[in-house]
Amino acid sequence: MEERGHSLKAALRNALRGIGGRRHRFVQALAHELVRVLGNVDLVLNRVLRGSTVEDLHPYLRNALRVGTWEIHWRREHPGPVTKAVVDVVKERVGPKHARFANAILRQVERVNPEEVISSIRDPTARFAARYNFPKWYVELVRSAFDSMDELRKFLEACNRRPARYVRVNTLVSDPEEVVRRLKRRGIEAERDPDVPDVLRIRSAETPVIKTPEFKKGEVYPQTKASAAVAHAAEPEPGMTVVDLCAAPGGKTTHLAQLMEGRGEIIAIDMHPKRFGTLKKRVRQFHADDIVETLCMDARDAPDQLGEGIADLVLVDPPCTGTGSVYSKPEKRWDRETTGEPTKWAQLQWELLKVAVRLLKPGGRIVYSTCSITLTENERLIERLVRRYRGLELVDVPLEWASPGVRMPEARRIWPHRHDTDGFFVARVEA
Repeated sequence: MEERGHSLKAALRNALRGIGGRRHRFVQALAHELVRVLGNVDLVLNRVLRGSTVEDLHPYLRNALRVGTWEIHWRREHPGPVTKAVVDVVKERVGPKHARFANAILRQVERVNPEEVISSIRDPTARFAARYNFPKWYVELVRSAFDSMDELRKFLEACNRRPARYVRVNTLVSDPEEVVRRLKRRGIEAERDPDVPDVLRIRSAETPVIKTPEFKKGEVYPQTKASAAVAHAAEPEPGMTVVDLCAAPGGKTTHLAQLMEGRGEIIAIDMHPKRFGTLKKRVRQFHADDIVETLCMDARDAPDQLGEGIADLVLVDPPCTGTGSVYSKPEKRWDRETTGEPTKWAQLQWELLKVAVRLLKPGGRIVYSTCSITLTENERLIERLVRRYRGLELVDVPLEWASPGVRMPEARRIWPHRHDTDGFFVARVEA
C-alpha cells in the first residue's frame, strides 16, 4: 500500500488473491483495524527508536514491527510468540541483521505503555487527535465543520468503528425485497435502508457481494448509503438530458439511469483511461447502455465539445480530499499529500462548477456532491457560485433524513456518527 500508492482495498485485493471465505474476511478486518491505529503504533515505535524514526527503516522491517507492536498492545497477544513470529519472517525476507534489530525493538516495545505515550504529547490538539487515532493536521483541517469539540469527537469515534456495508439494488431489473431473499440464500443477511429506498445494508456475509450472480448480472452495486443518496437528491426524471462530469467508476451514472427508468440521455464523462474503462464496463453491466453515452475527455472541455445550454441536470461529483471517506477508507487519514490539500482540489472543483453552469439549460439544475467534509470544498464553493451567477438559486436538497449544511440549511451533510456511512456534502442549485 505504501510503496505503490494503492488504496487499502486494492492492496488487500492483490495480497489476498486466491484466498477466500472466512480467512479472507478475517485478514481484511485485521488490516483495517491496524491501519486505523497506525499513527499511534508509530508513536510507540518512535519512543524506542532512539535517534531515528519508523520512516527511516527498511519498508518490510518497518511494517513487520508495526504488526508486532499492534498485536502486543492493541490485540493484547502474548509478546513472546509475537516477537518470535516477527523475527522469523524478517530473517527470511530481509536477513539476520534486521531480524536481530526487530527482536531488540519489540523487547523494548513490550515495556512501553501506549496511553502514557499519548498523554505525554504536549500539544493539546495533537494529543486529542492521537486519542482518537488521527493525526493533528486532519483534526485541524476539519475542525471548522463541527459545532463543538464533542461533535468532532463523536465523528472521530465513528470513524474507528467497523464501517457499515451497503449495496444499491438496480430497480431497472430487480426488486429490493426479492434481492434480500436471494442474498439470504447465498449466506448474505441484508435489510432495507430506512432512508434510501433502493439501498440495502449488509449485516453479515458468508461471501462477498461481488462474487454473487446478482452483482455479475447487474442487479446489485456495492455503493455506500451516502453515495447512493446523491442521485436521489438530483431527482432525475425520465426523458431528461443529464451530464455527469466526473462519472467513473459509474455508480452515480448507473443510478441516475435507474431513476430515469431507462429513458432519456446521460452523457457520462471521465478523463482517466483506466477509470473510463471501468465506467464503460459498469454501464453495460448495469443495463444503462441504452441511455448512457460515455466520453473519455477532460470535463472542462465539455461546453466546447458538446455545446452550451444542453442539459436539464448536471451532476458535479468531482475529485476531492476524501476527508469524509476516512470512515470506510481508514488509510486516508494518514495520507496528507491527498487528503490534506483542500485548496488544491477546490480550484478544480470551481472550474467544474463553471463548466456545469455553461452546460445548463434555463430552468435546469446542478447537483454538487463530495465525500469531503471541509468547508473549503463545499459550502464556501457553493456560496461563491451563487454570488458569481445571479441567475442561480440555492434550493433545498430533498434528503430530509440528512443534516443541514454548515450555515447553509438548504444543503445537506451526511455523517458517519449520525448516518452510519461516509461523510458527504450535497448541494443543489437551479437556474
